[in-house]
Amino acid sequence: MELPIVFVMGLSGAGKSTLGGYIHDDLNFLHLEQDIPGENGIDKAGIRIVWNRYLELHDSVSLSEALRRMAQNKGKAGIVLTFDSQVSFSLQDMATAKEAGIIVVLLDGSDEDCMNSFLKRETASPTKYDEKHWHDYNDSSLIKFQGLEYDEYRIKAFEKHDHVSPEYLIESIKQKIAKNS
Repeated sequence: MELPIVFVMGLSGAGKSTLGGYIHDDLNFLHLEQDIPGENGIDKAGIRIVWNRYLELHDSVSLSEALRRMAQNKGKAGIVLTFDSQVSFSLQDMATAKEAGIIVVLLDGSDEDCMNSFLKRETASPTKYDEKHWHDYNDSSLIKFQGLEYDEYRIKAFEKHDHVSPEYLIESIKQKIAKNS
């Protein structure tokens, strides 16, 4: 079986980085964050060229090979990439990724739940981003992700306005990995 690759997208506050951390800790995956302030996990990992080929030419094969090699070289069971809220793959990008065995996840929550989670996080952050910032960076993705065509990629992030449990998230990821095998 090939080493699993998981891409995690979603709105700010959905818990993408948190989920990436859970996958790293619980499943022994390498975790790359594309949206670390001041640095980019794609550049930090040295995969900018294959990443750009994926975005421009839909070359998911070269990207998946590079990612699997990276995880294998580090002795990891797989790799998870978490993206900022402005990264919202087209359905063509998602289908191409799927063909290469990449599991694309849309961590899903209502705009209200995600924004409230984001604002709560920002109160403890040095950046102190506000509601306007959230809308500036999330409204276009919010509209796009509401489409039914994204349903197969969704994992719910909230239950009754609280984040779902880490166990639920990990089990959902395990199911997606098993389905992809």
